[in-house]
Amino acid sequence: MTIPPASTPDAFPPPGATSSHPRQAIEELAARLQALADDVEVLKQAMAGLASSAADGVRSGFHDSARGSEPTPLYPSLDAWIEAFFAAVYTRPIGGDLRWCPRWYEHPEAAIRLELLWRSWEVYRLRPLGAVEWHRDILDHQLPTLLSDRGPFAACTPDRHEPSTPLPVAPTPPGWWDTDDGPTEHGAATTRPSTGTAT
Repeated sequence: MTIPPASTPDAFPPPGATSSHPRQAIEELAARLQALADDVEVLKQAMAGLASSAADGVRSGFHDSARGSEPTPLYPSLDAWIEAFFAAVYTRPIGGDLRWCPRWYEHPEAAIRLELLWRSWEVYRLRPLGAVEWHRDILDHQLPTLLSDRGPFAACTPDRHEPSTPLPVAPTPPGWWDTDDGPTEHGAATTRPSTGTAT
């Protein structure tokens, strides 16, 4: 933004000079005041322009929020975030009660937790105290489970990868989730848990 030059001092008599006629002196003072008022207005416009530029900088990385668009992520994918940020920053001596797997993507629970960490990090990084809040409210709760020897990498070691094995699941008997009470094979009524949805 180009700021016009302030009024030239030579355009008016010096402050100590007085006119020979009172009316002329009043006109000269009025002209000085008007020039000062014009300079103040120019400075106000310049400050408004700077404030607008600063606000644009704070909003950097965002599209027009009025259109409902999402912030542009700093990292284009979960893989990129893990390789360039997570694995480089949150280093640990792996072994004993701390586990990690280079093939984290083959562990569904780990992949879900890591994606939650990445997406929340992308949001929190844009807040004034986002780094503090993200570490305190999110990472510090997820990391102990993620790296635990009882977590998704429990069967992995630095030298061996063990894909996650699904928990055993038995088929649900027909009518198990029916909400109506009915007699069991022993003649006693029982109530099955309700999912809260109609069947």
